[in-house]
Amino acid sequence: MATGGRKTQLQVTHTLSKTINYNDTGITAGVVVGILPAGAVAHITRVLTSTAFNGTTSVALSVGTTATGTQFINATDVRTAAARFDTVVPIASAGPYASDTTIYASVAFGGTTGSAGVATVVVEYCPNIG
Repeated sequence: MATGGRKTQLQVTHTLSKTINYNDTGITAGVVVGILPAGAVAHITRVLTSTAFNGTTSVALSVGTTATGTQFINATDVRTAAARFDTVVPIASAGPYASDTTIYASVAFGGTTGSAGVATVVVEYCPNIG
């Protein structure tokens, strides 16, 4: 009996990342973190704040599949320096994605915008290898 060929592709985790600065153009309307390829499954989203955002009331960072979406992270507080938040992607938003899907990060400032703040957004995913 004949046997079929084997697929020997590596099953590795990929990442998208973007550094978000308090004064980035379009930060409140959403900036592109990257694009998940069709068939990808998202696992976890990380937010690492290296410089505290100093908005006067609150500073909430969200990550999603629309410009101000919250499908991955909904309003993580980035007012603390050296903070790290690891958030598992909710099953309803994990995929696999039918088509290439853009991932966005946005920041909502309560009060005034402030004059400092840097955070890095990282989305870990597995591409479609099947």
